[in-house]
Amino acid sequence: MRPVLANLGFVLQFAGLLMLLPILSGFYFDEIKSLTSFFITTFMFFAVGFLLNVVAERKVLDFKSASILMTSTFFLLGLVGSIPYFYLNIFSDSDILSRFTNSYFESISGYTTTGLSLLTNLDTLPRSLLFYRSMTHWVGGLGIVFILVTFFYPETVVERFGRVLGIEKIGENLKKTFVSILLVYSVFIVLFAVLNYYVGISNLFYSIDISFASLMTGGFSPVSDFSKIAAYPLTITISAMMILGATNFLVLNGLFTGKIKKVATQEFLTFIVFILVATLFVWFYLGIDIETSFFHVVSATSTTGFSYINLSQFEIPAKVLIIFLMLVGGCSLSTAGGIKIFRLLLFLKSIPYILRRMLDQKIKMRIDEREISDFEIAHHFLIILLYFSLISVSAFLFSFNGFPYIDSLFEVTSAVATAGLTVGITSISLPIPYKWLLVLLMVLGRVEIAPFLLSFVKSPKEKEGGV
Repeated sequence: MRPVLANLGFVLQFAGLLMLLPILSGFYFDEIKSLTSFFITTFMFFAVGFLLNVVAERKVLDFKSASILMTSTFFLLGLVGSIPYFYLNIFSDSDILSRFTNSYFESISGYTTTGLSLLTNLDTLPRSLLFYRSMTHWVGGLGIVFILVTFFYPETVVERFGRVLGIEKIGENLKKTFVSILLVYSVFIVLFAVLNYYVGISNLFYSIDISFASLMTGGFSPVSDFSKIAAYPLTITISAMMILGATNFLVLNGLFTGKIKKVATQEFLTFIVFILVATLFVWFYLGIDIETSFFHVVSATSTTGFSYINLSQFEIPAKVLIIFLMLVGGCSLSTAGGIKIFRLLLFLKSIPYILRRMLDQKIKMRIDEREISDFEIAHHFLIILLYFSLISVSAFLFSFNGFPYIDSLFEVTSAVATAGLTVGITSISLPIPYKWLLVLLMVLGRVEIAPFLLSFVKSPKEKEGGV
């Protein structure tokens, strides 16, 4: 664990540097109390990070250590990042346990880009806090660990982190790829923030908040009533941002650099068709206008979580459809959660592949000219099975509290898929144990289940050493 703690300390210190942005917003709005909470948070990031560096040892991480670091980073980021919410007591809690739980829940929801929120009084909160809240999407969405390994670690370490999320084959030069990712997203955030400002959001900081929440598929809204923002043409620009955020990094890079051939991938085209078909179904089945249907289908499929209609009033078939959309999620190598379109595509192709393989052992499966090994197929099938198992068990636990099973299934799927849509279960009145269960589900959804489980599996070296 010592190498993990050392790298974790480095991550926290880097997070402390990123706190400069909310600090500047606190000075700009002259919000002294918020500013104080940001300085305390910054100090804690640096203090804990420095302490971990002192007591630990910097070494190159192996695959298991990378998995542990990825998982523990989100838990610890959420802990330190909860200080502004706790210090300002934005939930008006009277007891310390509720105050800590609610603050940690809101922080984790931001860093994991889930967007489930316990807040209902957004319009009365300090604007610098709302900016900080949306910025956590950017930190967690792009992945602060990836930012670090890109600039400060050798290529072999970058490859291990890529393998943690199953992205070891995205290119020959992973460092160059991750630098491109950071650049492309930063440019898109600036462009859309300016565009949204001119087409309808008169408050520039709100426009920046929306850009963070949309492109990082986080879903934290800067206003209590999202319908105040959700009007044409903003619904179109926000939908475009959500789709971009849920699109494969490499497709975005191809779009950004003008390499059109890299845009028309099987996964991306399946993603677009998936959205269009689901939109038509919602339009015909629910009788909702086409613009609203499209916006909410994109919000669910991209796992962003923006909504301006009451989902709790939907009938069971409509709720099941949204559950399915959230569970599938966006494209691989994106900020979206869920099982991912790639795995859905792989599952559909594997049925005829397995049948044909029984007749001819030489047949290979390919997606976008990439050969998929039998081990990869088994790996992705295992992930799908784990997702279904986790969601089913968690929904069963929620139903113990008296919630209808379909609503419980909706809520836990939203947490695991880091979607943020709710039928009303997630609220300040939710019992504390269930809030902590949602916290765990949000982290599992962000890092994916396999890296989390790998943290507890003994490696061959540990077994040989008797650990």
